[in-house]
Amino acid sequence: MPAMLANSLTLSSTAQIALLSLGSAVFYTGSMAAMKLWTQTHSTLLLVIIATMIMAGTGLEIMALKAERLGMIYVTILACEVGLIALLSCLFFGETFTTKEMLGCLLIVIGTALAWA
Repeated sequence: MPAMLANSLTLSSTAQIALLSLGSAVFYTGSMAAMKLWTQTHSTLLLVIIATMIMAGTGLEIMALKAERLGMIYVTILACEVGLIALLSCLFFGETFTTKEMLGCLLIVIGTALAWA
């Protein structure tokens, strides 16, 4: 019975690639936020956080690249980053976007979704 449960919880290859890409984007986005903070305070801890997040994002990206083409992984991670950075910059850094900028971000995400469809 436990083996059946484990098999039913197994993610499809596409879902695994999506999670690896999203995870990579989360780490890259975190490193970008830390870089933004670095412009305000030159903390050694921030350098360690930036380096760690970039390495973690790279590790997940390499795992995703084992299963999918470079171009698809690259645009998927970038599309996830676009959404995450937009959200983060609004919520934590008080930045705003013009309608044209928001539409540009949306087109990137839609284009990536179409590429996977």
